[in-house]
Amino acid sequence: MNHFDSLSDDVRTEQLRNMLIIRRCEEAINRMNKDGVFHGTNHLCMGQEASNIGLCLALEDEDWMIATHRGHGFYLARCGYDVRRFMSEMFGLRAGSCKGLGGSMHMSDMDRHYVCSTGVVAGGVPIGVGMALALKYHKENGISVCAFGDGASNQGMALESLNLASMWDVPVLFYCENNRYAVSSPSEKFVANTTVWERAKGFGIRSLCIDGNDLPGVYDAVRDAREYMLSEGKPVLLEVMTYRFNGHSRSDKLLYRTRADEAPFREDDPIYRYLEYLKGQGLMDDNTYVDMVSAVRTQVEDVIDACRKDTDRLSYSEAMSLVYASEEVRI
Repeated sequence: MNHFDSLSDDVRTEQLRNMLIIRRCEEAINRMNKDGVFHGTNHLCMGQEASNIGLCLALEDEDWMIATHRGHGFYLARCGYDVRRFMSEMFGLRAGSCKGLGGSMHMSDMDRHYVCSTGVVAGGVPIGVGMALALKYHKENGISVCAFGDGASNQGMALESLNLASMWDVPVLFYCENNRYAVSSPSEKFVANTTVWERAKGFGIRSLCIDGNDLPGVYDAVRDAREYMLSEGKPVLLEVMTYRFNGHSRSDKLLYRTRADEAPFREDDPIYRYLEYLKGQGLMDDNTYVDMVSAVRTQVEDVIDACRKDTDRLSYSEAMSLVYASEEVRI
């Protein structure tokens, strides 16, 4: 069913700005990685913006979500595109989503029902099933969503979770974001039969493979899946085909693929695809787009400047109090 075109013109137009926010944040992080601003690693989602936004836009407030280590786009899309809170977490500041303790891979916002991103490959899948079981047990509205990648689809806990969700009839959306690589391994070389969605059928789960670079198509697929899960109380798996423009992490030099390999996927950039959609709807023109790009760039850079000047971080004792229970509680 075509749900997306029923959204207001303002909402549909705003999604282009949201895609640009994610892209500019990631470009800035990539630049700061090279400048040595951040410690540790992070995983960028450039090229996957439509997959992130299409999913989160289709969810309702009562839905719960857990995402992957490549979770920047999911976090921003689910948690209101609060660039300051996001970047503050990247910089380890008190104003961050987790007061600077989570960092790139472990952002959380329980008020938005965004349980967390998790650095454990496939670790969020059984948690997503548990959340769905809790919704069913307490007879609450809403669904659970667990996002994971094509590499994670081979983890035992992911396959066990598919089995349990089917056996228990719980409203969980298995959202497999297939960006075609698990670190440096092409998915066709390690996923049996090359598809994740057909594997899910073996567990009796309704499943579908969709174009993850088509924002309206992702939105429609998630809305359809959500309606089915709420009416039938059963799980759904969506294999969402997309492409990551960058390496797996900040240390990945992309030696396993050539620029020629990348070319057709870069030409299918989800931002430009969505720009053409809006033009076709009479909702965008080139001048307005240029102004939007400039405004988003200024917004992101202003936030980064503010974060660079911010020195308000948790003290050691404050951080420890949020990690360990007090002695009285332990006793």
